[in-house]
Amino acid sequence: MHKNKVWLSFLCLYASIAMWFMGAAVYSSYHYWKMSASRPPSQANWSVAELSSEVFVPQVAYTFEVAKTSFAGRTMLTNHRYIHPKGAEQALTEFSAKKWAVWYNPADPQESTLQKMFPFKECISALILFGLLLYFIWLGFFVTRFNQGK
Repeated sequence: MHKNKVWLSFLCLYASIAMWFMGAAVYSSYHYWKMSASRPPSQANWSVAELSSEVFVPQVAYTFEVAKTSFAGRTMLTNHRYIHPKGAEQALTEFSAKKWAVWYNPADPQESTLQKMFPFKECISALILFGLLLYFIWLGFFVTRFNQGK
């Protein structure tokens, strides 16, 4: 391995960033996989939530039943952002007409959501960063081997 302290510092910094992204991807994937059971909601009340002065999202408060026990939850559909509240209100009619499924954790049904999405972006980013980390490690060995041949 290349012994330059700047190179090793860069490699350690990059490795910590790559591991941070890997940890975030594993954490998000874990939350995706643990929401493995679904039920239709017994009641859903739609509203508009204001995240900032220019960002409005649809929000739903719902109830569902598991083993004759009623659970309540709330989900903000953060993938559907609107810059004006009237746009979000118009989308509420479309969202309320859809058939939704409440995804919940069978071990703890209080953990639930209407928006179950695989963390594809996080996983791809982590894989790319890990691949680049392996490339940088290989590059350090290659430079050392190349310099020894001179």
